[in-house]
Amino acid sequence: MASKRREWTYKELREAADFYAAGESWEQVGSRYGVSGSCVRTLIRRHGVTIPERKAYKIEPNRAHTLFLAAS
Repeated sequence: MASKRREWTYKELREAADFYAAGESWEQVGSRYGVSGSCVRTLIRRHGVTIPERKAYKIEPNRAHTLFLAAS
């Protein structure tokens, strides 16, 4: 017996797009809903949900220093 497809609401797709815009990867967003990141990304695009501009990644000062030391 084939499994039933999950029905997505616009609210869920909007939330998923917001999670991505907040800095999560598509895989992280997908794991919240029990699907792959590719599935979420495809559904968002298919239903015309706009993805807010992604916030710039900010590295913590301690992490930046560690990376600097590793590179030098």
